[in-house]
Amino acid sequence: LFSTLLGARLSTVSDIESYKKQNKEKFDELVSVSDESIKLTNELADKFEQASKLRLNDKYKEYLILKSQEFRKRAEADKLVAPITKLFLETKDTDIWNKEIDDYNKKSENIMKEAEEIEKKADKIVEENPTLIK
Repeated sequence: LFSTLLGARLSTVSDIESYKKQNKEKFDELVSVSDESIKLTNELADKFEQASKLRLNDKYKEYLILKSQEFRKRAEADKLVAPITKLFLETKDTDIWNKEIDDYNKKSENIMKEAEEIEKKADKIVEENPTLIK
């Protein structure tokens, strides 16, 4: 939904204010979906963290901790969506918007790279311990 509303298609819109009004419900939905995603992703991270505190094999615990960290990073990236969406709706200055969306893209990309690096570490544990983690 984010890419659809604020992605490449946005550059083809001639009347931004009209676009904002026409898509207000979709923007509200984007914020709502983002908030729900943050909540669910953090709950998932909590479950992995709780499981990691059980008496388990050390490698399995390491895997669970990594998965918890990965999902916390993904939630962190999701936390950027609502503010940038709200800023888009509020701003009328395209220079401000362009700077803010560039900042958002950099932050989001960096956070997602961190999440993917953590995911790779967890995947490596699975790969090296196929009977332990199925």
